[in-house]
Amino acid sequence: MQLKKEKRKADRAQDKILGKRSKHKGDEEEDDIGDFFANTEIEVVPQTKIRERTGTAASDDDEDAGYSSMDSEEMAETRALAKVMLRKKARNEIIEGTYNRYAVHEDPSTLPDWFIEDEMRHFRANNLHLVTKDQVAEEKKFLKAYNERPSKKVMEAKARKKKRLAKAMNKIKNKATVIAEQQEISEGSKMR
Repeated sequence: MQLKKEKRKADRAQDKILGKRSKHKGDEEEDDIGDFFANTEIEVVPQTKIRERTGTAASDDDEDAGYSSMDSEEMAETRALAKVMLRKKARNEIIEGTYNRYAVHEDPSTLPDWFIEDEMRHFRANNLHLVTKDQVAEEKKFLKAYNERPSKKVMEAKARKKKRLAKAMNKIKNKATVIAEQQEISEGSKMR
């Protein structure tokens, strides 16, 4: 008997943890659900946007991760660079051009003065001109044409409307030919 009471008590405690209501009328435990709905205070939770790809928090001016934050100039440049990188030779050239001893710049305050002077004299920046202005302009033109085209649903709706109109015109033409072929009706009636 004592074992059953302890088991029932343990079940009630587990139900309370899980947020279940008590089925027993004799319970003197406080009703948590009633307290939940009686509470009028609103908890404000700060909203943080997280980029899916990088896992970092997005800034306020960034609506979505990915391409939506890029303007048309950056998007066109990215597309032109992607086209160049489709060729293996150009891709390897780009990758090889990024690895050099000048790629990592250390803090000038930690370097000796003679090294900084020597570096200023002999430093050559990696000037790989990967994409031309013509390629970027061509991609911009493509993007503009792509963005100006109507959506698929609009195109389908226009096609349905055109099909209905053609069907109605065929119906009217058939009626007109039937009337025109009748011989017992006068020409004035046929024209009407």
